[in-house]
Amino acid sequence: MFFRNKKKVKTISDEKQTRYIPEAPAPNSFNFLETESWSGDFAVPSVRMSVVLAYSDWCTLQKSQFYRDFELFLLELQKRDKQKRSEQNE
Repeated sequence: MFFRNKKKVKTISDEKQTRYIPEAPAPNSFNFLETESWSGDFAVPSVRMSVVLAYSDWCTLQKSQFYRDFELFLLELQKRDKQKRSEQNE
C-alpha cells in the first residue's frame, strides 16, 4: 500500500541535541574558588562550589590524596542522603 501526502511525525531524535559548553575562562581567572549560598525555596540551605584551574593544575589535583578524600566524602554524603530518603518512604 502506498500513502501520498503522509506527513512524518517529528520526534525528539529528529531534533538536534545541543550541549551547553561554557565559555573558556581567561588565564587571569585561574586558581579561583567561588562559593554561592542558597536558601529559601530549598528544603535545606545549600552551597555550590566551583573551582577554576589550569588543566595541568587540575590533573595534579585529581591525583592528590585531598581530591580522593573529597570524592569519598561526597560519596558518603550521597549514601547518607539516599538512606534517609528510603527511611522516609517506608
